[in-house]
Amino acid sequence: SVMTLLSQAADVERQLELLGRIKSTTYRRARGKTKDPVWEEVMELDEGSEEAPHAVALPICEGTDTPCDGAIVAPLDSEVHAIPESPSCSERFMAFLERILESERTSTRVLATELAVTSLERSGQLARRGADDARAVLVRNLLLALLRRCTDAVPTVRSRALGGVSTALQNLARPGPNGHMLAKIVLQCAHPQYLNLPGMFRAAAMDEKPMVRRASLGLLDAVVQLLQDPLGLGDEQLASFFDVKVLASLSADESIMVRKGAISSLALLLRTCPTSTTVCQLWVQNVLPLVLDVEASVVERALDELEATVVNPIAENAANRSADTEMASLPAVLGKLDSEATEYLQRGLKLVAVRNEGKLPKKFVGSLVQYVRECIRPLPLHAWPLAIWSMLEEVASIDKAGAASSHFDLILDAWLLFSSPVPVEGKRIRGKHHGGLGGLQESGYAGGGQVTAGSSEGLLGTKILQVLQNLVLAAPGDRMEDLMDSLCAALASFSAPTCMVRAIMCTIERIEEAWKARKVYAQRAQERAAWRASFLKSIQAMLTEYVKAETGAEAAATITPRRLCGALFTLGELAMMDMSVISQGVITQVQTIATNTIWRNGERVDTDARARGHAFAALGKFCLKKDLLAKKSVELLVLHLNPGESLVVRNNVLVCLGDLCNQYTSLVDRFVPHMTLLFRDSSDLLRKQAA
Repeated sequence: SVMTLLSQAADVERQLELLGRIKSTTYRRARGKTKDPVWEEVMELDEGSEEAPHAVALPICEGTDTPCDGAIVAPLDSEVHAIPESPSCSERFMAFLERILESERTSTRVLATELAVTSLERSGQLARRGADDARAVLVRNLLLALLRRCTDAVPTVRSRALGGVSTALQNLARPGPNGHMLAKIVLQCAHPQYLNLPGMFRAAAMDEKPMVRRASLGLLDAVVQLLQDPLGLGDEQLASFFDVKVLASLSADESIMVRKGAISSLALLLRTCPTSTTVCQLWVQNVLPLVLDVEASVVERALDELEATVVNPIAENAANRSADTEMASLPAVLGKLDSEATEYLQRGLKLVAVRNEGKLPKKFVGSLVQYVRECIRPLPLHAWPLAIWSMLEEVASIDKAGAASSHFDLILDAWLLFSSPVPVEGKRIRGKHHGGLGGLQESGYAGGGQVTAGSSEGLLGTKILQVLQNLVLAAPGDRMEDLMDSLCAALASFSAPTCMVRAIMCTIERIEEAWKARKVYAQRAQERAAWRASFLKSIQAMLTEYVKAETGAEAAATITPRRLCGALFTLGELAMMDMSVISQGVITQVQTIATNTIWRNGERVDTDARARGHAFAALGKFCLKKDLLAKKSVELLVLHLNPGESLVVRNNVLVCLGDLCNQYTSLVDRFVPHMTLLFRDSSDLLRKQAA
């Protein structure tokens, strides 16, 4: 190829210069025109001497090329003038290349761009004598030429030019006298040769052609490494150098190769800036969702990064972790998970298990169990890593009879620790059952509905219960009794948030299924029925006091919105388990709260919007179990979709109607136009629920 020939020619030139075969124009002329012994002797001395050569008289016959005794045309005291060096073949070719980069023909510019990129890759061979200064000049000239081609009309030229810019920057970053120049042209906006790399990346990332958008990620990868070393930017400075919103948009690009490239770029950015909050959030929000991508190759790339970022570090650091550094040894991205990202993480772990013959690595599972063991010994509840429990939940659901099942006692101890009272001083006391959930306050949930720190709304307790649900079938009989007593006491306290109530009810149902499978439920059937009836009476008594006109004012002061919401949500869960225990009086009380028709002293009293929302949710569950009630209530539900109602009421009503559509399609069919009107609602949540 052309570049091979140029490289060989440059090598020949360097060899000739190193061997001393070309000394000066005067020596080349005299070499074939004289055989004077004095000249030969002087030249032999010069070849063996390190001193500068002196002017020598040259006997040359005028008018002939043959050596003879002629007149001296070069006096002894004359000065020899060196003829300037002619451009090398590489330099002549580079001058030609810069010209054809500006050609009007598209094919010529494409070829010239390819040659320019190849020249950058072989700049060390093409530079005169291989000197660093000559190489820097060559790279700088090619860089300036390629920058003009980054806005070319042809996408192939634009993409290859961006790749050439990346290669040029990497060459300029090599150790040498050009380090200061690289820092100036990249970081100093006032410099005359400043390269607006963030602007170049933004323009290329928003290009209409996928190949150019993919090339923008290659530019980002090259620049990120340069910004850290040798330019030495900090993690946060490096994270803010490029527009992260543009990078996030590339992870949702329509092109498969762009999405795969975005995963690799985000992974490189995370490895380069592991402590940056911005980068961690960017990875969580844009890499984790791709584990559910429609393209299998994108999913594989995302799963590879999930293993490299989360699974492998946890598995490898298990043995080297001390009791005081549990949180520090966790990957930083796990501290930035929200509920949606947690779901993606769990789905990703399940897919990793599918690739691993249905199981997760044993070291990973053992490390999670070790974290739990460390949690229940020295750590307060607010320091328990929620991500560990989320991953342990998925591990237990993947392999119910696996390594995690043998640690049921450990998980149960964690739940008992969570449900025990808040210690005034000293250590927390674990008991079989208590009248409340002390872990809510200590883990960050304040009884008035405010989150103080750490896990919100009892999310930690919910995750612990979800782990227990998957392990309860293999639990010892005596420990199952302890768990049931604790769950019943937690429900009776009405202090659990709704997400936790659902987990408690599901765990109770799972325990009863385990008893039936072991054929011991008959011994406890009467006891369970008595507890359910007693618990239902306590809920009905609370609702009666709240809606009753005579005692409602006093009851409203003692029944907090949290207790009322918990009672309504629990009532709906009980109805889903057994609708026969729900009386008509309870249904009427729920309808009264839902429709905001409580009257005291002749005046209507506004009910808390959250309580009304939970009342509609409970009413919807009643309708799913009782078709006659559904026929009577569907118009009532549609009526409360009007914009005058609060967001929580409209959202819960819409969810109820969606469930009724699945079970009683013909009943809700005529009200579909009212539901589709919510597609134009100002609330994002309602538009999402309507879809």
